[in-house]
Amino acid sequence: MKYILLLSFFAIVIFGCAKKNVPVTTPAPAATAAVPSPDAAKIDAATSAVTSDKSAAMGHDIYTAKCGRCHGLKKVDDYTTTQWAPIMERMAIKARLDSTEKANVIAYVQLAAKAR
Repeated sequence: MKYILLLSFFAIVIFGCAKKNVPVTTPAPAATAAVPSPDAAKIDAATSAVTSDKSAAMGHDIYTAKCGRCHGLKKVDDYTTTQWAPIMERMAIKARLDSTEKANVIAYVQLAAKAR
């Protein structure tokens, strides 16, 4: 009986810690027109704000899918952006994030982090 319980425990641990494939879709980047205008600086600023919002939204999806896979999700606003930097460096490797996914998660964390 002890061997069955021990074997069951190890099976649960092994299957519980196995890599889970969570599909994360990233939308294709939008094409931008290269038409010079007098308000180009304003347009560029607005475009970068929209892009950072999209990056943060994609980062949130990646954060919940890949970071929540192995442990409970941390509340993003419990940490400042400076506190998140070493956490992201360490955990991006463990979560096997590529550079785009890492940048999107960092954008999300920076947007939602505690102000300090």
